[in-house]
Amino acid sequence: MKNAVSYVRVSSDDQAKHGYSIGQQITNNMQFALNNGYTIVRTFKDEGISAKNLNRPALQELISFCSDKTNRIEAVIVWKLDRISRNVGDYTATLCPFFCSK
Repeated sequence: MKNAVSYVRVSSDDQAKHGYSIGQQITNNMQFALNNGYTIVRTFKDEGISAKNLNRPALQELISFCSDKTNRIEAVIVWKLDRISRNVGDYTATLCPFFCSK
C-alpha cells in the first residue's frame, strides 16, 4: 500500500447540511484510498474556513507533513478539488507544483 493523506474542509454549517459534511468527505476519501491501493496515514481538517486563500491551519500542517520525506506521502486525497482550493492561481502556482514535484 502507498501512503496518502486526506484533506477535508467545510466553510459553513450550510455546506455540511448539503452533503459536504466533514464525515461524508472522510468516508469518500477513505473509500477512494481503499479502491486505489492507498493507506491514509493522517487526515487534515479545516472546519468553518473558506478556501479563498491558503492560510488555513490544517492545510499548512498538511503541506509541512508532506514536505517531510520521512512520512513517504505519495498522494493527497480530497473529495473535490474545491475543498483544497477555490483560487485557480493558488492551485496552479503553489499547490500543483508542490504536489506534482514530490
